[in-house]
Amino acid sequence: MKRKKDTSHPAFVPPYVIGVGASAGGLEALQDFLSHVPDSLRNISIIITQHLSPSYKSMLVQLLSRSTKRTVVEIESGMRIEPNIVYITPPDNELVIKKYKLLLNKSAHVIGPKPSIDAFFTALALELKNKTIGIILSGTGSDGANGIRAIKRAGGLTIVQEPQTAKYDGMPVSAIRTEAVDLVLAPEKIGEEIREYLTNPSYLQHIETPLLPTKDAMTDILNLLSKRTQTDFSKYKQTTIVRRLEKRLSLLKMTSLEDYVKFVKENPTELNQLFQTVLIGVTEFFRDTEAIASLEKTLESIIARKAVNEPIRIWVCGCSTGEEAYSIAIIVSNILRERVANHHIQIFATDIDEKALETARRGVFPASSVENVPSKLIKTYFVKLPDGKFEVSKSIRAMILFSKHDATANPPFLKLDMVSCRNLLIYFNIDLQKYILSVFHYALNIEGILFLGKSETVGQYGDLFSTVDGASKIFKRTTSNRSRTFAMSHFQPSRVFSSDPVTGGDKGKMSVTEMVKETLFKTYEYPFVIINENFEIQEIYGDVRLVLNLGEGIVNMSILKLIDKQLNLELHSILTKAVKDRVPVKGKIRGFEFMERKYYVKIIAKPLLYTQQSSELFIIIFEFFNDEEETQYFLPPAGANIDPRLEEMEKELQATREHLQTYVEELETSNEELQSLNEELQSTNEELQSSNEELETSNEELQSTNEELQTAYVELKQLNSLISGKDEELKRSAMHLTSLINSNPEGLMLLDTDFRILTYNRSSVRMFRNFFYKKLKEGESIISFLPASVLGICSEKLTEARNGIESAGNEFTIPLKNHGTAIIRINFFPVFNDAKKVVSIITNYLDVTNVEMIKGKLAVTEKLLSSVFKVSRHGICITDEKGMFVDFNDAYLRIYGYRRSELIGRPFTTVVPEPMRKKAVKLYQQFMKDGTEPPAEWTVVRKSGKEISIRVEATMLKDDRGDKFKVTSIQPIKKRTV
Repeated sequence: MKRKKDTSHPAFVPPYVIGVGASAGGLEALQDFLSHVPDSLRNISIIITQHLSPSYKSMLVQLLSRSTKRTVVEIESGMRIEPNIVYITPPDNELVIKKYKLLLNKSAHVIGPKPSIDAFFTALALELKNKTIGIILSGTGSDGANGIRAIKRAGGLTIVQEPQTAKYDGMPVSAIRTEAVDLVLAPEKIGEEIREYLTNPSYLQHIETPLLPTKDAMTDILNLLSKRTQTDFSKYKQTTIVRRLEKRLSLLKMTSLEDYVKFVKENPTELNQLFQTVLIGVTEFFRDTEAIASLEKTLESIIARKAVNEPIRIWVCGCSTGEEAYSIAIIVSNILRERVANHHIQIFATDIDEKALETARRGVFPASSVENVPSKLIKTYFVKLPDGKFEVSKSIRAMILFSKHDATANPPFLKLDMVSCRNLLIYFNIDLQKYILSVFHYALNIEGILFLGKSETVGQYGDLFSTVDGASKIFKRTTSNRSRTFAMSHFQPSRVFSSDPVTGGDKGKMSVTEMVKETLFKTYEYPFVIINENFEIQEIYGDVRLVLNLGEGIVNMSILKLIDKQLNLELHSILTKAVKDRVPVKGKIRGFEFMERKYYVKIIAKPLLYTQQSSELFIIIFEFFNDEEETQYFLPPAGANIDPRLEEMEKELQATREHLQTYVEELETSNEELQSLNEELQSTNEELQSSNEELETSNEELQSTNEELQTAYVELKQLNSLISGKDEELKRSAMHLTSLINSNPEGLMLLDTDFRILTYNRSSVRMFRNFFYKKLKEGESIISFLPASVLGICSEKLTEARNGIESAGNEFTIPLKNHGTAIIRINFFPVFNDAKKVVSIITNYLDVTNVEMIKGKLAVTEKLLSSVFKVSRHGICITDEKGMFVDFNDAYLRIYGYRRSELIGRPFTTVVPEPMRKKAVKLYQQFMKDGTEPPAEWTVVRKSGKEISIRVEATMLKDDRGDKFKVTSIQPIKKRTV
C-alpha cells in the first residue's frame, strides 16, 4: 500500500525518524526492539535496513508485523515518510531520502553489504538533521559505523545494541569504537530510552555534560581497574580514559565519578565492562596499503640476509583480534614462497584483551573483513566456510603464537627481526611511550625494524632508531651511544592522577606552596643538572659550559666524564656521599681556570623529593661567585701577610685529605663486603657442586628420554608421510569426481537435510541461469532459488526425500522470458549413511523440452497424414524445418529398404548420396523459405547402398501453431529399354 502524503501540506508534521541497521542475527534483535517501543510514541517513523541476499525474497514485513501494532510495509520508491509506520528496505536496493521521500536505487557495487547502512544513515542525517535517531543492532563487519558518525554530527541520537546481547557483535563493536555513540543498550530497553529522549528536553544533559573527575576519584578508579585486570592504566592518556568513563556513566545515568566509584565497589563486575570500554581494538587486514607495500620491501631485504634454518622472529604488540598478525604472516609467506620450510618463523602476537585473543586464535573472519584483501591472497591463504566466513589457512596460523602479554609490565621477546606496534603508543603518556620504545630497542636485533601507526613516531628516541620510510612509519634499530637505564622487571608506572589535562588547570586555583615552588623554579639564578643514581645526566637547566664539556672518544653522559678535570675530585666526593646516604651534600668553594681566567664555584648535591621513577634522581647545583664574592672568600684579611696562592693550595690539600679519608673508609667497607661475599660464594659453590651432581643424573635421564623421542619422531614422520600420500590420493579422487560430475549434461546438486546447497555441477549453474534466472550460491537454501510455480511440489518432494523416499520423473512447465516455455524433469534421491539415516539429498535437473516437442509434433502429424499414408502407392515422407524425418508411409520405407525406427528423427540427407547433400540442404532451406519447389528427378541411395532414380514432388504443410513441415512424394523411375 503506497502512502504519498505531501510534505508541503500544513497538516503534515515531520516526524522523528528512527533508522535501524542490522545484519546477521538481527531478526531477533529487531523483534525485541519493536515489541518494546511504547505505543504512546505516535509521531515517529521507523525505517529498517537489513543486509540480505539480492536474490532472497524477504519475509521481514510478515515476521515483524507480529511484533508491533504499527503498520509494517515494504518500501516502494517514491513513498513519503509518515508517522507511526515501520518501513522495510527491500533486498538489493540502496535507500536515499530526499524531501521526506523514500527513493530506491539499484546497488552499483558488486562487493559490500547490501543495502548499505552507512549510505542510508548519511542520507538520513543530511535530510532530517537532529530529528534523526540511529540504531545499530546485531551484525558482522563494520557497516553503519560511518553512518553513526554522520548522525552524531547532525545532532541526532545514536544508540547501539550491547555487544554481549548481540548474536554477532561485529557491527555494534565497530560503532562503539567511533566514540560517536550516545547509548549502549539491550534491544528491549531502547524503546523506553527513546521515549525519555523525545519527551524530556533535559534528557541529554547527563550524556553531553563533560566529566570533570577529581584527583582522588580518578586515582581510586585506576587502582580498582588495575587491580582487577592486572594491567596498570595510570600511564595511559588520562583524556582517553575519561572519555571511556563518560560512556559508562552515560549508560548508567550517573553524573559524578564519586557515585561511579561507590557503584564499582558494590558491583565489582562493572570493572569488566569498563575494561572492555577502555580497550580500543581497531585493526584490519593489510591496513594502509602503501605502508604495507613498503613493509614488504623492507622485510624482503631482512629475509634475504637470513641463512638457511635461521629463525625469523617478529613481535606484533597490541594485536587485538589478529588481523595485523595474520597480514604480516602472509607477507612473510609470500616473500619466502617455496623456501618457507627453510626457516623457523615465529610471530608473537600479544594483547591484554583475552576476548580479542580468543577471536584471533580461531582465525575465522566475516566476509566484510577480507574485502580489502587481494583475491589472489584470499585463494591462497584463506578457506571459505559454508556460512560465508573465511578461515585463515593452517600454514599461516602455525606461524603465530597468540598470548596475553602486557608490554608495560611483562618482559619483552628478544632477538627480534621486527616489532609491529601500530596505533598503541598514541594511548600512552610521554613517560610510558619512552619506556616502551626503549623496550623495543632492547628486544630488536641490530638493524631490526619497528613498524608504527600513522600518528606515531620515535620522538625523542631518534638516536635509538633511524628512519627507513617516514611516510610508512618504518624505523630501524641503531647502535646508540646514548646510555639508557632499562630495568624490565622494575618499571612501576606512577599511579598518581593529574587532572590538569582534563580540567585545564587554572593558575588562580594554585596554592601558595605551589606558587612558591613555581617562582623558585623560574627565577633560580644558578645552573643545575638532574642526574640518576648512576651519575648519568637526565636534564640540564641554565648555562653549564664553564664546568661541563665534551671530550674526545665515545660520548658518555656520565657527569663525572663531562665535569672539568679540576672539579672532578670535588664532585666525585660530593656525589658519593649524597647517593650513598640520600642526604643533601654541600662542597666547599673551589677555584678553577677556564680560558686563562679564574672562576670560583660551590657544588651542591641534593636528592629530589617524591621522585616517581624507577631510580632515584639528584639535582647538582653549580653556585658561581662574582669578583666581589671572590675577594671576600679568597683574599687574606687586611694586614695579614699570607700568600693567597699558598692559602688556596692548603685548602685544596685539606680537601684532598678529606677525600682520601673518605676513600679509605669506603675501601674498608668494600673489603668487609667482599669478605662476606667470598663466604657467600663459597657456600654457593658447595650448593652448585651438589646441584651439578643432580644435573648429571638428570642429564642421563634426559639422554634416555631423547632417544625415546627420536624413535617417536621417526615413527611420526613415517606416519605423516603416509597421511600426506593419502591426502594426495584424496585430492586426485576429488578432482576426478568433480570432472565426472561437471561433464554430465544433467544438472546435479547435493543438499543437506535443511535443503542448503552443499555443491553443484556446471550444468546446474547453466540451467538455473537459463530457466530460473538465478545465480546459485553454496550455503543458501535451494528454496530461495526455485520459482513460485514449482516451489510447492518441490518442497513436498524434498521433505519426502529427507524422510527417505525418492521421487523421480517430476516434470514442470517453466515460463520463459521470451514468452516461451520449457519442460524440466526434476528427480529427488535421499543419501543414506551406514546407519541408514538420511544425511543429504541429491537432486538432478533435465531439460526435456525438445523430447516433448517432438512427441507433440508426431501426434499432430499422425492425425493429419495417417489416412494418406495408408492409401498412397507413392512413397511419402514428412520432415520438419530442420530437415528431420517426422513420419513416412510404408511405401517410402519399401523404396529405401529402411525400418521406421532407423529413420525417425534423422536428417533427410540420410537417403541422399554424399556428393549431393550440400546441394540438397541448400534447396531444402530455400523451400522452407519460399514454400515451393518444382518437381524434379533425383538419384538417391537405398539402405543397401544401391542408387536408384526417383521423381520428387513436394508441398508445404503448416500446423495450427505455425510450425512448417515439408511433405515429399517420391516415385521410382523405371529404366527404359531400347
